[in-house]
Amino acid sequence: MKQIPNFIVIGAARSGTTSLFQYLDAHPQIGMSPVKELNFFSRPAYEKKGVSWYSNRFPKRENLLAIGEASTSYTTYPNAPDVAARIAAYNPEMRLVYVVRNPLERYVSHFLQRTKAGHETRQFDETFQDLEKETFAWQGRYYYQLSEYLRVFPKEQLMVISFDHIKSDTNQVVQDLYRFLGVPEFSTEEVTGKTHNAAGMIYRKNAFGLMVLRFYHAYIEQRNLPFRFKKLFTAVANWGAAPIQKPVLKPEQRQQLMDFYREDSQQLADTFSIRTEHWFGD
Repeated sequence: MKQIPNFIVIGAARSGTTSLFQYLDAHPQIGMSPVKELNFFSRPAYEKKGVSWYSNRFPKRENLLAIGEASTSYTTYPNAPDVAARIAAYNPEMRLVYVVRNPLERYVSHFLQRTKAGHETRQFDETFQDLEKETFAWQGRYYYQLSEYLRVFPKEQLMVISFDHIKSDTNQVVQDLYRFLGVPEFSTEEVTGKTHNAAGMIYRKNAFGLMVLRFYHAYIEQRNLPFRFKKLFTAVANWGAAPIQKPVLKPEQRQQLMDFYREDSQQLADTFSIRTEHWFGD
């Protein structure tokens, strides 16, 4: 058995990582952590618990060839620095999977997710005052994030997947991923046809809802508890909350984002052969 884990889905947030997690977990010789976002290498409070605490978060079935987790916080540089180096120190042979999505679409989706989780209380327009200071905007600079990993890992240990490719040919992407991880092909028809972690209706929480979510993030989120139980906290947090509509980018906001992401997206295309020109209408 290789060191546990031997692969990680490192992001990007709001790019299909939850669906990818489900496709991986469906394979009988892949073992995913029961809690999706372990955040061990990006949160000092978790890392202080030690390597044994981390390795014990994974299944121990003897038939497993690949064991992994998916934490999008591992590609939040510079907000979470030195993550790649810490992963390399833990397991220099770690396989890394990264999913990229049109960064403009991802920006809107991430704003909604942050609002849902209680991490964002501002109006959408307020986030455009200075993109350079928006930590979640930097998560859409994919090459910038990957460059941290290329400093300590060989490129061959990185697999970059396009969200567009997942949508257009899910089975091919999943089988390529299985080969990358060294497991045999396996039919995933039962799971690849489902939508995972769709945003649904988003609510802006009131003071009570924010208090519930703070408790959830501090004491419940990292526990291996039934999903239905965890979902109850979101439902309670929505009591008295106001629904919000999905923001529509104004022309000037779209241009801001294009200017912010275009050069980085070109570097991603040149280095990893990911089509990006259609992200900007080129």
